[in-house]
Amino acid sequence: MMHMDFDSHAAIKRLSQAGLTEAQAEALIDALRGLSASGRGELATKADLKSEIAALRADLQGEIATLRAEMQAEIAALRAEIKADLIAVEARITSKLLLWMFGMMLAQTALLIAVIGLLI
Repeated sequence: MMHMDFDSHAAIKRLSQAGLTEAQAEALIDALRGLSASGRGELATKADLKSEIAALRADLQGEIATLRAEMQAEIAALRAEIKADLIAVEARITSKLLLWMFGMMLAQTALLIAVIGLLI
């Protein structure tokens, strides 16, 4: 934290020379000391800020790494699901195509038998 040296005796002398009574100067300096003491806990040095920024940066990098891993896992799961869906669609198409082909072969065979029956 930041620390500032303040010569209160010299300040009282300067205020007295400027026209304040010694009691007024002392009261003013006491008030300033109180303000200074109350605000001291809230002051931060560059080192404090750098340390805080470094900690925040580390936290953020950790969260980004976690999110990246979660996203990669979700993408892998979606790819597997899509692949399974494509395999299922391919199997249905193959099944329907085979049924259609056998139906056509049966129809051709029946037509051929009918034509041969007419010719004989």
